[in-house]
Amino acid sequence: MTLGPLVGKTCRAAGYAPDPEQQLILDDVFAYGHDGLPAAFEYGVIGPRQQLKTGTLIMCAIGWLFVVPVGHVRNVNWNAHLKETAIKSFHELAEVIKAAPNLRGKLLDDRSGGIHTGKDVEKILTADGRQLDVS
Repeated sequence: MTLGPLVGKTCRAAGYAPDPEQQLILDDVFAYGHDGLPAAFEYGVIGPRQQLKTGTLIMCAIGWLFVVPVGHVRNVNWNAHLKETAIKSFHELAEVIKAAPNLRGKLLDDRSGGIHTGKDVEKILTADGRQLDVS
């Protein structure tokens, strides 16, 4: 069983559709067993194209923030070897969310619209209590 197709559909509705290789990864990352727990503890992607890796991670973040049941994922930590790389891809994720009414409407309704950026603060907060932080 997998939530991968639903994550792909959510990303498509947000204008950030997965290509076939990315959808295969989403199907695996969001697979779960009969006990409702993730089928894999961790997942690695080795590929030559940045959009395969970064693009897929953006889709995974969308899945963790907006698709999986809230009790399964509360906090998502976003990082990279270099913090500036993590911040750059965080801003790409934030732009996808801001441009998509189906996602933007699920963010925390605060002064920042659920997306906080600034000196040492890059964070996305959802109305149901999930958050993504750059670390």
